[in-house]
Amino acid sequence: MENTPIRNLTDSPLLDDRNPSSPIVSLMLLILVGVMVFLLIFVSSIGVCMVKQSSMVPTLRENDHVLTVKYPVSVKPGDIVI
Repeated sequence: MENTPIRNLTDSPLLDDRNPSSPIVSLMLLILVGVMVFLLIFVSSIGVCMVKQSSMVPTLRENDHVLTVKYPVSVKPGDIVI
């Protein structure tokens, strides 16, 4: 067996508290995680539909885009349900 030096990971610049880039890396990681969580919630609870026929005139016209909520809390008279 060869004698290879053991590398000490506590000397890593990313783990150094005195490194000025460490808070920036932490902040960027926090922002990235926040954006990913927001996108996951947004994609799973909101959808976009396009009106393909003119059956909803005058409320909706053909080729209108509608933002929908996938899990409504309540449905009231006058709401559009798809």
